[in-house]
Amino acid sequence: MSELSQPSDAASVLAVVDSRLHSYPLASVINLFKIAIMCVEEESCARPTMREVVHMLTNLPQSTTTTLLAL
Repeated sequence: MSELSQPSDAASVLAVVDSRLHSYPLASVINLFKIAIMCVEEESCARPTMREVVHMLTNLPQSTTTTLLAL
């Protein structure tokens, strides 16, 4: 993660995510990546609670139809 310039940068995210996610919308993959990064913060007080993670996962923004295959 420390090598990524910006976790919201599609190219940076694509460099580290599993290639089997190619059929999922890019925006969704980026959002899930951001949530995962928050969950592994070094300082435990900076990590979201499980309640917050569940809320973030169940209230993901609607993404466009762009998939990783299109890139």
